[in-house]
Amino acid sequence: MHSHREFINLMENLPQTVTFKTADTGRYIFSNTALQEKFGDLFPRDLAGLTVRDLNFAYPAWGGDYCRQTEAFDFRVREDKVTVTDKRAMRLNNGAIVYEEMTKFPVLGIGNDVLGIVTYGQDLTQTLSCAELYRQYQCFYNKQEAIRRVLTHIDADASFTSQPTEAQFEVFLERVQGRTSKEIAQRLELSHRTVESHLAALRDKVAGGDLRRALSLIKQGGASCEI
Repeated sequence: MHSHREFINLMENLPQTVTFKTADTGRYIFSNTALQEKFGDLFPRDLAGLTVRDLNFAYPAWGGDYCRQTEAFDFRVREDKVTVTDKRAMRLNNGAIVYEEMTKFPVLGIGNDVLGIVTYGQDLTQTLSCAELYRQYQCFYNKQEAIRRVLTHIDADASFTSQPTEAQFEVFLERVQGRTSKEIAQRLELSHRTVESHLAALRDKVAGGDLRRALSLIKQGGASCEI
């Protein structure tokens, strides 16, 4: 009993998101506060007795895929008694994307039976470049909506008086990385003149025409992308 309390206390105090579920029914027994802080109303505050299919999915189609993937991983952990790790994007109920590394491992009993499955997640969103973040959003949204959401995600939406086009946004993301016009042209396989044209259009779309200031605000704002 003492070791059980220590196990629960350990999981509760981890900065990573953690859940513990029964192996046979897939019903949650425990989830820590980090899970609630990260995913809000996607995961009910009291998960005990629920399964992954009882989660509050605001996007049912994505939720169905998430459930099937989760159950497939749980099956492998239970049947093969192995640790499984996977990286995937999760769409929160507010539409934002979190890129997470998920690790599942079995909890074995005295007879080597799998009693439960522990899942912990490490948020990798801030390790993504802004271009990588944009690609993750494109998995869930059309390009214009993905642009809008990425600008909101990196706190750059207020810097724009109108939304950039796809081509302009790709140049903008390269500029966020600190690349020169020549480097951008090479990476995007564009002419130098085309890159300069997109940069001019971006200046017309940012507040005060000051693109450099808009870029500096992203760098100073602790945006969830590597810059």
